[in-house]
Amino acid sequence: MDHPINHVLLLKAAEATGGYPFLIQLVGYHLWQVAESTNRPLEAEDVRVAVAAARRRNTRMVIEAALASASPKDLEFLKAMAEDDGPQRLRTSANGSGMPATPWATTAQDSSTPA
Repeated sequence: MDHPINHVLLLKAAEATGGYPFLIQLVGYHLWQVAESTNRPLEAEDVRVAVAAARRRNTRMVIEAALASASPKDLEFLKAMAEDDGPQRLRTSANGSGMPATPWATTAQDSSTPA
């Protein structure tokens, strides 16, 4: 059975993934689930539902899993980056979070301590 989808809707679904491979798979999976359960061409609402479901699953499987193992300092750093309005140098984000600019940054006192 064919499962037609308008080119514009297909483009919207693809753009919603941001090019992330796992999101591409998830959006495709959810669109296929909808297509298999209906006898009509896919519609804008189907794409919206599939993209929303894919983002929820990505959040659970990828983002929450990654954040679950982050230290409090890591979370503080990520929060400082997230609150910024645009691209910036790592040093700027680190300074905004109160963390050293690099993980290997040392003070003069620390530099004599063997690693």
